[in-house]
Amino acid sequence: MSRPRLGIVVTHAIQYQVPLFRHLAASSSVEPIVFFLSEHGLAESFDPGFGRAIKYDMPLLGGYNYQFVRNRSPKPAANTFYGSFNPALLRLIRRSRLDALLVHGYSNISHWLAYAAALGSGLPYLLRGESGSDQERLCGAKLVAKRLVIQRLVRNAGACLAIGEQNCGFYSSYGARRERIIFAPYSVDTEHFSAVGAEGRARLPAEPACWNP
Repeated sequence: MSRPRLGIVVTHAIQYQVPLFRHLAASSSVEPIVFFLSEHGLAESFDPGFGRAIKYDMPLLGGYNYQFVRNRSPKPAANTFYGSFNPALLRLIRRSRLDALLVHGYSNISHWLAYAAALGSGLPYLLRGESGSDQERLCGAKLVAKRLVIQRLVRNAGACLAIGEQNCGFYSSYGARRERIIFAPYSVDTEHFSAVGAEGRARLPAEPACWNP
């Protein structure tokens, strides 16, 4: 019997998400197919959050089904609204025989294309983001417009996946029913960190013996 197919839309491959994709593919009751909106993160690149070039120390591809969706943005970026514009995503979602769609966030155009594809085809979608209940920075008409759009997005979601208490409060403030908010914090690949930690400790110089005069 085939497993239900879960489409997952993310901006790029991220080291703390990939182990979850592999776990779902190998050990869960669903079959994931990941749609990457860019190839950011696969090679060394500058990370504005860290303020320096970053290269992940673990393989990010393999062990799960994935597709890179061509980004047609004139200024590609993983962290701006116009930095991800992947029109082919609409066709891929509709043709992939999905049973549900998980979208990480709503911060770029292609996130909204994914939600449009789900709503247009009657496909249930799951919303996962990082917004907190105290992160409103707009005011006046812009705030009203944002609240109306996000409220509809939240209320139509099959489930809202909360990464923490603040995120849970965000969904509640936009009208999500309590039974549709599921606690889903970011996961940690304990086996990987244990192995890397043991390797790092083995490279440390031996501690000098205590000397008592």
